[in-house]
Amino acid sequence: MERVNPSSPLPFGERVRVRGNFIMKEHLKHNLLYLIIFIITLFGCGSDMNTASNDTGSAVFSLKWDTSSISSKSTIPNPQSEIHSYAPQIDCSALGVLTVTANVYDSSNTYLINGGPWDCTAHSGTITNVPSGDSRKITVYGKDASDRIIYRGQATGVTITANQTTNAGQVTMSTVASDTTAPRDGSLSASAGNQQVSLSWSGFSDSGGIDYYKLVYSASSILSSCSAGTQIYLGAGTSYTHTGLTNGTIYYYRVCATDNAGNTSSGATNSGTPQSSGTTTTTTGTTTTTGTTTTGTTTTTTTIDPAAPSSPSVSINSGASSTTSTSVTLSLSATDNVGVTGYYASETSTTPSASASGWITVTSTTSYSASVSFTLSSSLGTKTVYVWFKDAARNISASASDSITLTVSDTQPPPPRLLLRAGRLRPANR
Repeated sequence: MERVNPSSPLPFGERVRVRGNFIMKEHLKHNLLYLIIFIITLFGCGSDMNTASNDTGSAVFSLKWDTSSISSKSTIPNPQSEIHSYAPQIDCSALGVLTVTANVYDSSNTYLINGGPWDCTAHSGTITNVPSGDSRKITVYGKDASDRIIYRGQATGVTITANQTTNAGQVTMSTVASDTTAPRDGSLSASAGNQQVSLSWSGFSDSGGIDYYKLVYSASSILSSCSAGTQIYLGAGTSYTHTGLTNGTIYYYRVCATDNAGNTSSGATNSGTPQSSGTTTTTTGTTTTTGTTTTGTTTTTTTIDPAAPSSPSVSINSGASSTTSTSVTLSLSATDNVGVTGYYASETSTTPSASASGWITVTSTTSYSASVSFTLSSSLGTKTVYVWFKDAARNISASASDSITLTVSDTQPPPPRLLLRAGRLRPANR
């Protein structure tokens, strides 16, 4: 190939050819640069790729603080945001709010994921890795320096699209009444089936309202609090089915309620033992008759009870309101599809395990009722007796309870009457 001296002039055709080669080389350089950028983007955004495979998205919201109890002097200019623009806001320090957190729930009020904490002065928050779907609910909490919830708001009907950021809109944050009292506990019911336990709870109450329930379990021991064990449910629902369990194993449960101010109850407890129902076991035996060996088959059908006793009831002294004796009579009743085999009576509300000492064995019956003796603790005041029933499969019923007031028994005779006779005190009967 002939070498070209760049300092010497070229004919017009040669200049066009060289210019075209230069343009082509520049075009290739740009394409190569774009390809490198694309590869870096593709493999450098691993979290986005994982998000896509997990069908999750993000939700962003802004906050509007309730200003009814705050002076206008507390307003501050709105911070800049790449996603939203805000009207002037209230200085969070004037409200006592330090941080903001959020929980996301699905359409059945089951907890999905949380977000935060964020500095409240941002007046916004972004929650990532939210499972995609319709009718998501976002509950936002404003907390003080002691982590107490003092403001609360919600965004409902939010649709989360995979790999996208959804604007959940403006959440109005309203004050939460000062409350340090935990919710009142209700009861927990457990019904065991084949490799599962169906749980439901009711009767929990709080003057400020219940925000959510937390359900935990253990396969080894009774749970002392909802901070122990393994969490299997968090949300505003009142039932849950625990599946994938091992038949014949006792599972212990506790459910606690948390109110809108963040106070949590001590919880209600119960247990369940999954069992297969209607199991048929076939065994082969050998019978010898006069030197002749005959092989036969014996079929044994065992019906196992997957349901706990129901309709538990107890009445102290036929419903009397008070007693002067610690010895009382309990009127008990319960039903079971196979048979009630025992009861447990106590002044403690904690559900006993099926193997606990204190169970009283009764003759198995599908409809149990009896009057039994019970001794109250000796201190005066209101006494509450709790009773549970169990069946042969070690299923334990929900508790039943009744109360009675123990008062002082008047066993002293009246003092003698005295009369004044001839200047001397004498008994009136002389």
